[in-house]
Amino acid sequence: MINRRQFLKLSGAGLGVATGFASNLASFNAYGADSTGYKALVCVFFRGGKDTHDMVIPYDLSSSASFESIRAALIDEYAASGYTSRRRDSLLPLESSSAMSSAGGTGDGRTFALPQEMQALHSLYQNQKLAIVGNVGPLVEPTNSASYANGSSYIPPRLFSHNDQQSVWMASSPEGATSGWGGRFGDVMQAASANQNASFTSVTTAGTMVFANGLTAGGFHLSGSGGGVIQEIGGSSPFSLAYTNNASGDPLHHRSLIAQDLVNVTGSAVENNALLRSIFSSTPDPVTVFPSSKLGDQLSWVAKMVASRDALGMRRQVFIVADNGYDHHSLQPELMPVRRAEISEAMAAFYNEMAALGIEDDVTQFTASDFGRSLVPNSNGSDHGWGSHHMVLGGAVNGGRFYGNVPEAAVGHNQDAGRGRLIPELSVDQYAFSLARWFGLSHSEALDVLPSIQNIDHMSLSGMLPWS
Repeated sequence: MINRRQFLKLSGAGLGVATGFASNLASFNAYGADSTGYKALVCVFFRGGKDTHDMVIPYDLSSSASFESIRAALIDEYAASGYTSRRRDSLLPLESSSAMSSAGGTGDGRTFALPQEMQALHSLYQNQKLAIVGNVGPLVEPTNSASYANGSSYIPPRLFSHNDQQSVWMASSPEGATSGWGGRFGDVMQAASANQNASFTSVTTAGTMVFANGLTAGGFHLSGSGGGVIQEIGGSSPFSLAYTNNASGDPLHHRSLIAQDLVNVTGSAVENNALLRSIFSSTPDPVTVFPSSKLGDQLSWVAKMVASRDALGMRRQVFIVADNGYDHHSLQPELMPVRRAEISEAMAAFYNEMAALGIEDDVTQFTASDFGRSLVPNSNGSDHGWGSHHMVLGGAVNGGRFYGNVPEAAVGHNQDAGRGRLIPELSVDQYAFSLARWFGLSHSEALDVLPSIQNIDHMSLSGMLPWS
């Protein structure tokens, strides 16, 4: 049973996103998005739910002792695995780190570290190019352990479900959503005439990702071979250019509307891929050596497309790359050190390539995942969680510090949903709002593309602004 106020609140929590956004599309130019110069956002998404307890590791003596006590079995497995340890004397301390309260402040004396296989990102943190954002996740309204346990707070739909929480992160709605906030950022910039080639405004290297889909920005698929080569099918195939175009170059009229739409979409895809291949052929390869990993390959192709920005006529672009394999209920000590090294080396290589192009201040990487994982281990793995810590990397980032809050390494605190699963203190919408503002969206435009933030507008919108 819910009352009228509760019903209205729930109706706005991730519902009607496309309708509300479409109704405001015509007024974007009135708000005045800043589309001068060039800027790009690159979302690095980890499918499966990344264990950020295993990345942002307590380092001060008291917190470290608590962490090692709770994760004793898992840490012993790390020590026996032959890979890097998670014991305090093996970590890379973040010398300037200090956990911030959700309202800012001077910190409480706790310090943190990264695992030793993340040396490349550690160096970027120390050089103030990388910031860590604590305890981010989907929220309907501020929630703590008491309100979660007694059901007095409304929570995001279908918590702990991989597919649904991936979608909630990317689109503010569970599985079935049709547009994500990355694509909606692109829609705003298309309305502001930022790009000559609308097809390349929002780009995915990881197949269909709702994050990249907007209403006008369609989510161009960039393959690992650079541009997803589409071979024209000859003869009488309905997808050959000879069949789909008449002498004047216009698509032939088919009896079936579905067939006509397929012809139009396919013809556009062929043309876009041909254009991209042509431009790539004259664009120098990256000067930076990217690691030979799935993430490294994807980021190298994003770097190639960014290097082609002028030839493509682009001033604003949104990218998403993704890596699989983070749902580690077991074998975490054997799997995660390798993954951590790949993340660190690939993201650092991309930053270095942007610096080589002289545009490191204009391109920002940020991480995302389905959810975090439990602090209490599951033998040699961890279970599905909720909130997690994330990284923002780029020349414009005011790095070498934490934003938001990193809860203590304990169970039973105010943000514990059980077994050390963190209840977020910063919503995904706040995280996205900060990125939108840096990207050039006005305050009003950012609210339009992130309608769920209206439900938490009493939370500080400026509490996570990692920009110098």
